Amino acid sequence: MRILAIGFSDSEVEKLRELVGDVVCIPEYCKDLVVEEIIQRDSLEGRCDWHFQRFIIIHGASSEEIKKIIKTVKTAFNNVIFAVTTPISLTWRLEELLNELIREHQYFMAMKSFKLG
Repeated sequence: MRILAIGFSDSEVEKLRELVGDVVCIPEYCKDLVVEEIIQRDSLEGRCDWHFQRFIIIHGASSEEIKKIIKTVKTAFNNVIFAVTTPISLTWRLEELLNELIREHQYFMAMKSFKLG
């Protein structure tokens, strides 16, 4: 299982690691790489606070592990977009995936506001 973090400061990444274990910080130079390439790398160096939005991307976890990670992260951080890799998302460039996740997040937030309003 791999947990990828984007948009978190160094101190927030440390907090994530305390909460959920091993977290891989994804630096900006990875945005043009295919997601599967990023996951396969043994190590990445650089800051992961380059994006205005926080993301947690989970790869290779069971449904129970995914639920636990999301619940745990939500107790410590607000406004995080969560995603789980799929065979299709593994073939996308990271920047394309992040843009799609933002669009989906905005759509669901608008729908939630519409239903509440």
